[in-house]
Amino acid sequence: MLVPVLTGGFSNRFIPRLVGAQDMAFPRLNNLSFWLLPPSLILLLMSSFFEVGATGCIVYIPLSSIDAKSRLILILLFLNLLLEGVSTILCIINLLATIRNSKKMQELAKVPLACWILIFCAFALTIIFAIVGGFFFSN
Repeated sequence: MLVPVLTGGFSNRFIPRLVGAQDMAFPRLNNLSFWLLPPSLILLLMSSFFEVGATGCIVYIPLSSIDAKSRLILILLFLNLLLEGVSTILCIINLLATIRNSKKMQELAKVPLACWILIFCAFALTIIFAIVGGFFFSN
């Protein structure tokens, strides 16, 4: 839950001001990416109410004790990951479009360093969420 909140929350607030835009390029897409996070958080919290719950910072489930409850936990965690990934990718699309359509992007030397960091972070997050989502949902 930390990646979408940091990427979406801080960057949606500061990037338009850094690049001189009035608002984000796609406000409805921004709204959709925000409202995908509460169901994702609910799924994450629901998965912790079971007996073997997910543990650790990477939400690891001990694979030695897979039973029906553990499978339900896995399903809830995978749906959580899917919703978080979709939310983050929608937010990244919105951020990249906002930066690309800004007046400062016409001259690359005028783009603030925070925008460049966010552009590289956006590409990295897109690749990571695509690989992790493909890995989890291919099984």
